Amino acid sequence: MQTIENEIFENEKSLAKAKYDYCTFVNCSFANSDLSEIVFIECTFENCDLSNANIDLTAFKTAVFKGCKLIGLRFDACQSTLLAFDFVDCIMDYSSFYNLKLPNTSFKNCQLHEVDFSEANFLA
Repeated sequence: MQTIENEIFENEKSLAKAKYDYCTFVNCSFANSDLSEIVFIECTFENCDLSNANIDLTAFKTAVFKGCKLIGLRFDACQSTLLAFDFVDCIMDYSSFYNLKLPNTSFKNCQLHEVDFSEANFLA
């Protein structure tokens, strides 16, 4: 798998299946996209739309989402190893964190209508 490091992506509509290390995504629209099996390590998403994207087996190893639209995402289908998030000013309605262990996850000023946190564990 190709590794892409320290890149800034602006206004993108799709992503190659790759490992993204320390990358920033700004104003990208990945709604309804297939982001399955992509690896994101220490990445930041700013004002992006990932609504209803396929994130099956996607790895988010410390991902920060700021001002993003994340409606209907199945975070419970992601790779659970080293999964860590920070969400700031995001719209996350109808997403699922079912049965995940997320001790270092924070939600700051986020909209979380009908989000499934069943059996999720946020304790360290």
